[in-house]
Amino acid sequence: VAAAGIDAVCAAYRGPLATWRAGATLLVLRPAVVPAAQLTAADVAAAADPVRPFHPGRGAVVDRGVVVPVQVARVSSG
Repeated sequence: VAAAGIDAVCAAYRGPLATWRAGATLLVLRPAVVPAAQLTAADVAAAADPVRPFHPGRGAVVDRGVVVPVQVARVSSG
């Protein structure tokens, strides 16, 4: 498991981030604002909700080129 900002991932041409970007299962949050062509060959922007593209927790899982829209839940501390 690794976490990185989109700028760092898109700028990685070698090393662990580039390796993970090329072959790992990715969870991309806020897919409507991701420069998809730089991140993965799969179109993650298609996973964005066109009505609420910036809805908190909206994301996409990319596994072997297949994009699956997801909603990440947040548990309240109350």
